Amino acid sequence: MEHIVELEGIVTGFNVTEYCIDCICRKDLLKIDKYSHDIICQRTVFEKEGLSRMRICWSVW
Repeated sequence: MEHIVELEGIVTGFNVTEYCIDCICRKDLLKIDKYSHDIICQRTVFEKEGLSRMRICWSVW
């Protein structure tokens, strides 16, 4: 399996756009450039891990 970028945990949600991949990994939201494979932005937005975070996370970007 090919990886675009190595992360420290399991990706529990993602969204692919024309230039970026937005994903949730642990307590963080990450924005990854599809072509350079660099992490453009990373924000810790959750106090703990849990599935309810997926309901609010995409409004943060």
